[in-house]
Amino acid sequence: RTRETAALAQKLGVPTVGVVGSRDGPLAASADVVLHRPVALRGTTPNWSPRVYLNAAEYMAGLVALYALGLHVGCLRGTMSQEGAVDWRDKSEQGSDDVGAAAQAADPVMRDLARSMDGVDTLWVLGAGPRRGTADYSAAKFHEQVPLNGVSQDLEEWAHLQYFLTLGWGAGAVVLVLAPKGRSTDRAAEILTGIRQAGGRAILVTDDPQLLGQNDAEAVVALPDARDELLSPLTFHVPAQLLALHLARRRSVPEIPLRRTDDRWLIRGGDLRTEFA
Repeated sequence: RTRETAALAQKLGVPTVGVVGSRDGPLAASADVVLHRPVALRGTTPNWSPRVYLNAAEYMAGLVALYALGLHVGCLRGTMSQEGAVDWRDKSEQGSDDVGAAAQAADPVMRDLARSMDGVDTLWVLGAGPRRGTADYSAAKFHEQVPLNGVSQDLEEWAHLQYFLTLGWGAGAVVLVLAPKGRSTDRAAEILTGIRQAGGRAILVTDDPQLLGQNDAEAVVALPDARDELLSPLTFHVPAQLLALHLARRRSVPEIPLRRTDDRWLIRGGDLRTEFA
C-alpha cells in the first residue's frame, strides 16, 4: 500500500519521500527522496519474540526520522531558527532515551492488568492531538499480537460515542487513556471520571502530576516527562506495547506479531486474482 501511494503521488506530480529501513527495498527504489533509518537488534532479548522489539524499534525510528525531517523543513522555510532546531533535536533525543524508563514504569502495571483481562475482548485506546496517531498504533498492537479487538478513538469523540457502550458494558469496557501534560489534560480528567461513574475500567498513561493525583483510574502508568506534548508519541506507545505482549503470552501466542514470511497470504501481499486463479 505504501508503494501504491508513492506511485499515485508521482503520477499526480507530488514529490515523494520514502522513510525506509533498507536502501535496497522497493519503496527506496521508487521514491524521489530516500530517508534511510536502519534498525537492528543488539545483544539478546528476554525470552519473548524478538519480533516485538524490532517492531517497536521500527516505529521509534520512523518517528525520529519524521521529527528530523520536520526540523530541517522548518529551517529551510525560515519558520524555525537553527538554535531552535537544535533544541528540539536534543529534546527528541532525550525522549528516545526515556523509552527504557517508560518500559520499566509500565511493565509491572501492564503485567498485573493482563492477569485481570482474561475475559476481555475489546480494548479502547484514546488520544488527542499528537497521541491520536499513537492511539491508532497502540490499538493495532492488540490486533496483531493477541489478537484482541483494539479500537482507537479521539479523546473527545469517545465521550460522544463509545461512552454509551461503557454505560451498557460496565466492567467489560476497558479504556486506555493517553494523557500527557498539554491542552487535553482537563478533558482527560473528566473522561476518567466518566468511565468510573459508568462502571468501566480506565487505564491512565500520563506524565502529568495533576492527573497522577486523581483516583478515577483502575491502573496508572507514570511516564517520564515528555518535555513537550508534541514529543509524547516517543514514549506513550510503550504501555500498550507491553500490555499486548503480556496478553499474548498469557494466551500462548507463539509468534508475535505476524509477518509476511509467516505465509499469511494477505499480509504477504496476496492477490485475489493469483490466489484463486
